[in-house]
Amino acid sequence: MLAADTPISLRNRVATAVAHGYARLGCTVVETPLAQASGVEEAPGAAVLAADLGTVECVADDHLPAAARAARHLAAAGWEVRLLVPLALVGEAHRLLRGAPASLQPFWLGPDDDVCFGAPEVP
Repeated sequence: MLAADTPISLRNRVATAVAHGYARLGCTVVETPLAQASGVEEAPGAAVLAADLGTVECVADDHLPAAARAARHLAAAGWEVRLLVPLALVGEAHRLLRGAPASLQPFWLGPDDDVCFGAPEVP
């Protein structure tokens, strides 16, 4: 991560990249704060909802416990959930989501300052 990239701005860049991907597929996309989408008030992050597919991608930063609770709430509400986490936090995210009906996907900044994504993983 670049020194100029705060967690919030990086999180927004990741959410925008995810939203553009779904939009290219022709999906209706809604970006909203994760707390608002999940009902977990203390959950920082962004939620990208692809309503046509019943999918929500939750973009977290270093506040993983609240983001994991939000992901569990959204899964319980019937959404297919993916929690996007910084690559360095994948291990902790696996621990927090073990047994949850959600998947994890790491993200990082590439050499050209572009947002990169790893393969989805089952916690």
